[in-house]
Amino acid sequence: KTQRIDRGSFENTSWHRLTATINDEEVGYINYKQNLKSKEISIDMLRVHDKYQRQGIGTRLMKDLQVIAGNQDIYFGGLTDDGKKLVPKIATITKTVNRAGVDYHWGRVK
Repeated sequence: KTQRIDRGSFENTSWHRLTATINDEEVGYINYKQNLKSKEISIDMLRVHDKYQRQGIGTRLMKDLQVIAGNQDIYFGGLTDDGKKLVPKIATITKTVNRAGVDYHWGRVK
């Protein structure tokens, strides 16, 4: 199951954590922030504990985050090697910007 935890806000930004649990044990999470004016959601960190990787938990977290985002794109940021494998499988990239040799991505989870 997943659960949203509000972590606070400051000026125009609110911070949240979406957690995945199995038998009351946290097995993964997404830390994200939301601009209170534009409503844009930016992922700060997606983490699935090693023992639970490759079981669809990251995908489930991303899909639940897209439900929160509604019809808006999510800012994925610069992707790690694992992120570069996951995101193209589960999301449609709608925008990519290269800054100083790093690609930053926005998109929607399918």
